[in-house]
Amino acid sequence: MLQESILQKLQPKESRYDLSDRDGLWVRVYPSGVISFHYRYRLHGKLERVILGKYPDISLKKARTYCAHARTRVAEGVSPAAEKQRKKLQGKLHQQSETIKDLADEWMSRYVERERKRPDIARSILDSNVIPSLGKKKCTEVTRRDVIQMLDKIVDRGARAMANRTMSVTKQMLQFGVDRGILTSNVCADLKKKSVGGVEKRRERNLSFKEIKDFWAKIEEFPTYKSVPIALKLLLVTAQRRGEIAAAEWSHIDLRAKKLWTIPAANSKNGKEHLVPLSPIAIELFRRLKRLAGKSRFVMPSPQIIKLLESASPAANSSAENATAQESDKHFTERAITKAVERHLTKIGMAHWTPHDLRRTASTQLAKLGVSPHVKEKILNHALPPMMAVYDHHDYMDERRTALNQLADKVLKLSKTDDAVLEKMDRESMLNSPRVI
Repeated sequence: MLQESILQKLQPKESRYDLSDRDGLWVRVYPSGVISFHYRYRLHGKLERVILGKYPDISLKKARTYCAHARTRVAEGVSPAAEKQRKKLQGKLHQQSETIKDLADEWMSRYVERERKRPDIARSILDSNVIPSLGKKKCTEVTRRDVIQMLDKIVDRGARAMANRTMSVTKQMLQFGVDRGILTSNVCADLKKKSVGGVEKRRERNLSFKEIKDFWAKIEEFPTYKSVPIALKLLLVTAQRRGEIAAAEWSHIDLRAKKLWTIPAANSKNGKEHLVPLSPIAIELFRRLKRLAGKSRFVMPSPQIIKLLESASPAANSSAENATAQESDKHFTERAITKAVERHLTKIGMAHWTPHDLRRTASTQLAKLGVSPHVKEKILNHALPPMMAVYDHHDYMDERRTALNQLADKVLKLSKTDDAVLEKMDRESMLNSPRVI
């Protein structure tokens, strides 16, 4: 059995040599003069060893204490050697790990931008909420509490739905970090909506007759990019989604022969190509957007391009044409459209609304016009009921065109109707006595 006095007198030799103590503890003396404590044990029929430390950094007494702890772990079926290696790896991760900003960039470039149809949604949430709060922290330092506090700030500003979406994006990003070996665990893996923003209620907001008039008359007074109010009007008379108008290209729009907007599968929510018949009002709105878009291939070029195009300076217009050619792959994002609305909500003077409420309003008005449910669903690019989808493959294009023409005419007529009449119609509508004009 070893003693402290023996260890103090140990001298190196040409080859390393070992001296035993007790209970599997022994020391190894290297030709360099380094002396280290080792513990040898057998686990699951396999002989293993683990280095407990160097002498004199730790004393013989301390080494025996470490050895006793290691023996307890072996009795519990745990390998001290594997446990030490795991802690060593965690220490390296702590010292060398990327920041959350680094992880976010890698997640976006390696996964989101390659696999998702609308990567701008995740990027917007990261840039607006996650990176400002957690971006500078090392990935290995971020705790569940850090994430909760970030989400609480979003909830406190009244954005419960955004808190839930931010939670979802954060969970996905951290899991990507685990899969890529940046993290050893996802601190938010079991975090649920009820602990963050709460279970969301389905939004039912749709504009009344009077609000439709106010929207149509006042939306272009928004002190924002001129293309946004025009696009919002298009959403109302076509019943389509903000992301679909934001990503639309002029090659998708036929304003002359077919009078049709083709939404490619890559731009539609359900991943299927969608055809939207264009009413005379919709055609005129698209023509206005064309004048604003300049040489861009997109119906709604990026805000930077629009800012240049809307300048009165001829020099700026020339610069815009050059910039448009250079940034032809950039367009408005659906989030940018929503942000433009949020900044100027009070300009119209009606209760809180979102761009998606226009689609719900269009659907409601189509129903009030007596449009058949299956035709309305075709317009909205919704899936038909299973049995109908199996046996009915008709596109109802003529019916869709008629319905959208009626919708556009109705919106235009409402915009010219006296307020008192519209208020009366709204009261009747609330009493389940809809009146179609």
